Amino acid sequence: GWITVYGTKVDYPLVQGKSNLTYINTDPTGTYALSGSIFLDYRNSRNFDDFNSIIFGHHMAESAMFGDLSNFSDSTYFDSHRYGNLYYSGADHGIDFFAFINADAYDDYIYTPAVAGDTEGQQAYLDYIASTAANYRQIDVQPGDQIVVLSTCSSDATNGRELLIGKVTDEVYSNSYETT
Repeated sequence: GWITVYGTKVDYPLVQGKSNLTYINTDPTGTYALSGSIFLDYRNSRNFDDFNSIIFGHHMAESAMFGDLSNFSDSTYFDSHRYGNLYYSGADHGIDFFAFINADAYDDYIYTPAVAGDTEGQQAYLDYIASTAANYRQIDVQPGDQIVVLSTCSSDATNGRELLIGKVTDEVYSNSYETT
């Protein structure tokens, strides 16, 4: 697949390995790369039909990889950078970002991919996002939808993580930052 966060430098191929270590320091072609790749949690469906899909990327200098995610901690930036695009299964899909969270790498709750199909568990996950978000936008997201959790390291804490969370939609949003 391919992931783009409009108005940022996040515009990369998306890969998935047999474990979450496969692409930590490997580029999409299998070559060693310190920056690794942007990758989908190995436990998620590659068709994004899970309720929550977790996507990892290194927080690199000069906005490389997921280096721009920290910008979403600023409420003005968060408010003005709402959309992205996710290409998979031969089609583009929109992403409507609705939350930014500062989390701990060992938060097993947020880092549980493919939350079970029951609506109570999925609603509890959405409630947890809303209650812990540093920035949050009210959108129509509910159990049964598909969401993506973009995760990168934070420089603020040893085990700190920055998470940008969005709803995957069939509507493909225009990129108002794109210049011709």
